[in-house]
Amino acid sequence: MYVMEYIKNNLDQKLTLEVISDVANMSKATLNRHFLETIGLSPMSYVLKKRVEKARELMDKRQHNKTEVAQMCGFYDVSHMNKYL
Repeated sequence: MYVMEYIKNNLDQKLTLEVISDVANMSKATLNRHFLETIGLSPMSYVLKKRVEKARELMDKRQHNKTEVAQMCGFYDVSHMNKYL
């Protein structure tokens, strides 16, 4: 699904349901239904899951400090990121 690839490649951006539904060229309700049927998560839960996965991957590599990782993954700040790690 193109939308999933878009999310993966834009985790550092502000990804709202409106942005994602525009990318998918469908209504928010339709997008939500497709995500739930396909992967069992809402679009925003999927975004959070991918942000956490990327943050963990970057933290394991130890090439960036926590602030950089939080920014690269689209979290507001380190404490916001830590809440989900």
